[in-house]
Amino acid sequence: MSNVFGHSLRRVCSKFFAWHDPEDAFLRMYLRKLEKYKREVSTPEDLTGYYTILDMLEDDRSRENFEREIYFHFTPFSAHRTHCSPCMPGTWERAKRIAGELLRENKVPNLQCPEIPGLLHLIATNFVMGQYEYPPHFVMEQDDVFIDCGGFIGDTAIWARSKNVREIHTFEPEEDIYAILTDNMKTVGAENVHCHNIGIGKENGTASFQIRDNRAASHIKAQKATSQGRFVEINLTSLDLWCAENNIRPTVIKMDIEGAEPEALAGARETIKKHKPKLAISLYHHPEHMYQLPLMIKEMCPEYRFWCKKSHPTSEFILFAVAEKA
Repeated sequence: MSNVFGHSLRRVCSKFFAWHDPEDAFLRMYLRKLEKYKREVSTPEDLTGYYTILDMLEDDRSRENFEREIYFHFTPFSAHRTHCSPCMPGTWERAKRIAGELLRENKVPNLQCPEIPGLLHLIATNFVMGQYEYPPHFVMEQDDVFIDCGGFIGDTAIWARSKNVREIHTFEPEEDIYAILTDNMKTVGAENVHCHNIGIGKENGTASFQIRDNRAASHIKAQKATSQGRFVEINLTSLDLWCAENNIRPTVIKMDIEGAEPEALAGARETIKKHKPKLAISLYHHPEHMYQLPLMIKEMCPEYRFWCKKSHPTSEFILFAVAEKA
């Protein structure tokens, strides 16, 4: 364990748990347990990766969000985890209340949605917390062509449409959810939203897809299979191939595909290098993705700059990447 990491642990605990006395016996015990746990679940490569990305982030807000997310992932005591989170429970409760008001006042569409995670959750993250924007660095523009990997019921597509973007392509591989997605788009008259019943991966092919009780958490089996749910076969394509075949030049790519982001990014390499779209990529499905995915993007295109934020106490940690234009 590096001295840097140890000093950072103490700073985070002191700041976010309000344990101001560095000699406090409980704090010392907590740190010993946390350091032991961190050694058991991470490697020197992990630590190097985290601090490499921490140094790459463009502002203090992102650096604080990233550091708190590290400790959120590696805090072994469930009672303390949300106190590490960059999105505190009180903030989230206020967001849900506002989302409820937006729905009651018909200011956002009342979309069909499975009971879990529920429409209130999706409206709160997208429309209240602004999950996929980081003003002024990452915002939607009227000429944007928005690629939505992990379309689910269309909540993100509807949010992007509310920003008056030119064109939206949303990808949802699960047939039952895809049916809800297309019905929702017809109901709201979203003519500029194009729905595609296919998953995004590294290349064309098929994959075993696990359907969970929480339908938003369904995923390709190879990522994190559990005993819950049933399996179906889905079709996959890569963004490189799909964009080339359909003559699409994306300006924004969003990915929240339950742990399959590395494969999807690998399959979008040429698109990213050629068009340099704005990227909103989920980092929260696996702790190592917090450094692996930004490093993948930086290797593809060194011009990208990074920011990050969290829009839910226990999930929804997003990397924003914007390439400097020549």
